[in-house]
Amino acid sequence: EILGTVNVLVCMMRWDASSPPIDQAQLNQVMQEVREWYREVSYGQAFIASQYAGNTLWTGPYPENNLGELTAAIETCDPEVDFNSIDAMIIFPGLTSGGSGDVGNYASVVTQDGILEELNVIRIGQDYFNKYVIGHELGHQPFNLPHANALECNSFSFRENYPSQCQLLEYGNLFSIMGFASYGGHFVGWTKHIAGKWLDVQLITSDGQYPLHVLETPSSTYPQTLRIPFSESSLSLEYRKTILQDERINQQLQLEAWPDALPLNGCLI
Repeated sequence: EILGTVNVLVCMMRWDASSPPIDQAQLNQVMQEVREWYREVSYGQAFIASQYAGNTLWTGPYPENNLGELTAAIETCDPEVDFNSIDAMIIFPGLTSGGSGDVGNYASVVTQDGILEELNVIRIGQDYFNKYVIGHELGHQPFNLPHANALECNSFSFRENYPSQCQLLEYGNLFSIMGFASYGGHFVGWTKHIAGKWLDVQLITSDGQYPLHVLETPSSTYPQTLRIPFSESSLSLEYRKTILQDERINQQLQLEAWPDALPLNGCLI
């Protein structure tokens, strides 16, 4: 779990002579948006601090894989950075990002500051340096959150037929940035608890009436997630409103309508 400051290095890479200098001011604006997103989502309990290095022409061999790219980025940015103080490094643009972005965790990384036990690395594609992609990838590392998925069960009973009659839809939860990143929704309540115990969770063990505070704003009175035991795991219940960062979800749905890939019935998120 993470509380307090998360130090993020943005390592700016110019991979060939045709690459113009990166506009650091523009990147800084995006990181400010990321900082505000995490401040709201964590109720002020997680602060994203960013610093920048690199932006010089890389003259070494062109990386052919993730490790080669990491080695080049460290060689470029190491002279300006104390890696012992870094929680995550963003390589931008990432050559091996697979599109928008991806993450990796590396052990025994050699730097001028010594050998790091581990280093969280995020690669962001050339056209994807925005708060939604970066917010999503930071959710993976260093907050260790999985994708927000969905189960499509159609007209079948989830309880009686899971998993044989249900299909897992990766990224299927459009209400979380860990699902539909471009909608920019809050982390779901249970993953907020995993990330940093940013909210109170109440375990439900008997029938009854239970108060539940809206997810988007902090509460010192009522829980914001209810956990209901189910099989070997649990189901979670939360209350959402179209306010603050979650207002964008409603705006996107009005613009795009419900995504064709998601069902209207029988979907558990």
